[in-house]
Amino acid sequence: MTLAALRWLAGRVVGAVIVLWAVATLIFFAIRLVPGDPAEAILGGPGSQASAAALALVREQYGLDQPLVVQYGQQLGRLATGNLGTSYSLKQSVASVLGAQLPPTMLLAAVSLVVAWLLAIAVAWWSSGGGRIANSSLRPSKSSPRPFPTSCSRAS
Repeated sequence: MTLAALRWLAGRVVGAVIVLWAVATLIFFAIRLVPGDPAEAILGGPGSQASAAALALVREQYGLDQPLVVQYGQQLGRLATGNLGTSYSLKQSVASVLGAQLPPTMLLAAVSLVVAWLLAIAVAWWSSGGGRIANSSLRPSKSSPRPFPTSCSRAS
């Protein structure tokens, strides 16, 4: 790899880290702005009628009894080490829950990509004169003014 390629790669990695930090920070503080007690939400919401002892235990267990700055630092530390925490509802590690959903998600993405390619090829063939109907129905759009000057787009 050349020095220029390494600089480019380093810039991309630094940019990705900054974006991930910004998203993690935004999500952390957005969740804290939601009205209500997080400990109460973990125990089933306002209708659960959780005892004060149960609420105190959950606050201690999840670090909700600590100052916001400490919670933020702990959250960033956990994210930096790959610890995504435990799902409240499933009582499983979030990483394992996401990992279990990765294969079907990738399959869906691959099938969607193939369908998009097939549709793009069909529309390109159809609009290039693949049929008489296509030629006559697209004729007005071929001669209509373009939304951008020709200097902004590739030559037709």
